Amino acid sequence: MMNWLETNWINIVLIVLLALMVFFMVRSLIRAKKAGRSLCSSCSCGGACGGCPLAGKCHPAAPKD
Repeated sequence: MMNWLETNWINIVLIVLLALMVFFMVRSLIRAKKAGRSLCSSCSCGGACGGCPLAGKCHPAAPKD
């Protein structure tokens, strides 16, 4: 067992690092969604969302009183 660990330790470290990166990216997306922020970093439609495929995601409609 120790021989296998000695020969594959770099692979184990890389897999753990990649798993941590994926975990933090997903956590960031979930937190952004819960906070009501846009999932895209910048809105390219300039506020005119009529033809934008993400219409309603970058600029959600204001609640009516």
